[in-house]
Amino acid sequence: MVIPDYFVGRTDQKLRFARIHLDELIAHHGRDSGDDFERSHHESFLFHLFGACDAFLQELNIYYAFGLAIAKVSTRELARSMRKRGVTSSELIALEKLESEADSYLGIAKHLRHHSTHRGGIPMQHYFNGPSYLVHPLTRKVLNEDTVDMFDDWLNRLTELLSGLRLSATQNHV
Repeated sequence: MVIPDYFVGRTDQKLRFARIHLDELIAHHGRDSGDDFERSHHESFLFHLFGACDAFLQELNIYYAFGLAIAKVSTRELARSMRKRGVTSSELIALEKLESEADSYLGIAKHLRHHSTHRGGIPMQHYFNGPSYLVHPLTRKVLNEDTVDMFDDWLNRLTELLSGLRLSATQNHV
């Protein structure tokens, strides 16, 4: 199955956009300061990180020939279409599992992104004369890792994951 360049390109483009925001954060001298520049880049990074996942769902819609309209493609709708046809997608299962685990990198990223998109700013813990750390919005656990390093790790892991899932889907649906 050949995926139109637009869909593959869009997934890859969202990963590049996340990298741009991350690189700007790295260049920002007030790392972990909690200022507006930093907070806006946190939100933008997470938006594009999840945008890559959403774009990859469009690819799965084509790999599995579901024919869902672009606006209808979601994890839920793909899963529903698969159940109706009696097929499974190891690629969709892997994404769903990782997103649903509250302490996985993708689960944490999802909760941070949803919180910042729908409820308020990303919660942060500020230390007097010290760094600021992101706080998991559901568990309230302080993510005691440099945000830039954590985001870099997440982006690298997601890039590798989507590459592997894309390869799996193309090999299974030639």
